[in-house]
Amino acid sequence: VKETSKRFADTSEEDWQLTCRKEIYIDETLFDIVKDFELELCEIIHSKYECKVSIKGISHKPSSALPDLRFEAKLDSGVRVSVWKADLTQAKDYAVVNAANENLKHSGGLALALSKAGGPSIQKESDDYIRRHGRVKTGDAILCRAGLLPCKWLIHAVGPRVPLHSNLVKEEQQLEKTIMSILNLVKEHDVNSVAIPAISSGIFNYPLPQCADTIVKMVKYYYQNLSPREKRPSEIRFVNHDEPTVREMERACHTFLSSHTTQVYGAAGPSPTKRNAPSAPTSKYSVELGNVVLTLMKDAIEDQQVTVCFL
Repeated sequence: VKETSKRFADTSEEDWQLTCRKEIYIDETLFDIVKDFELELCEIIHSKYECKVSIKGISHKPSSALPDLRFEAKLDSGVRVSVWKADLTQAKDYAVVNAANENLKHSGGLALALSKAGGPSIQKESDDYIRRHGRVKTGDAILCRAGLLPCKWLIHAVGPRVPLHSNLVKEEQQLEKTIMSILNLVKEHDVNSVAIPAISSGIFNYPLPQCADTIVKMVKYYYQNLSPREKRPSEIRFVNHDEPTVREMERACHTFLSSHTTQVYGAAGPSPTKRNAPSAPTSKYSVELGNVVLTLMKDAIEDQQVTVCFL
């Protein structure tokens, strides 16, 4: 953990290295779990404590896990809709959607991951666009080249930020517009397949279940009302790398696309290749952070014996 708080602004580089660096060692299994959520964890710690976090292990290669298909349906319009657990930086779709901010500064979350994987041309093209056209408004999306990414195009889409205690009326309309903007670009540029993440559900604070519902309903509505003469893609893929988001997208698809389902892989459950796998035993991992012991375990929360339980 590298601390970059303002109170150390006058500290020399040599002293900074000695006094403002803390290494926390975790075992291999816990490392794999933390690494899966690296982007979100780094963003949260930086925003709360102004610290930079670097998670390092023996290997820094991209995840070798194969894309995991969880749901597949074919709409009446002929468009196939699917849900995947996969790494968007490795997606080979014709276009991949990036959850961007209005200034197209790809400094955190999915945007940072795509920018790093795609090389410096991703941020440069974004900066050039902002210089020529100004900020991208919430609900809008633009099409850019994908740099070194395996896809051909990168769609930067700006979803809504959700303040605390919002009733989501305004934000839902903005998210609907964002999805509409993405699908319009897909149509205009004859994109054959597009990978869409759960836009705004991360650091933009949009509640995940409502986010998934809005995205799926908007895709269904868009292609239900598309003229037969208008171009359409062969597939819309909802792609996320973390299990909670994948499950919510799968649930939303079961809810709103069930009548169109041609192949379904488990209601919020594992893929066919994992159906017969034995259930994992309860696992528990701990790490000391100063005087605090942080424990990560997989088990039924109602069975835990603790002083306070947060739900």
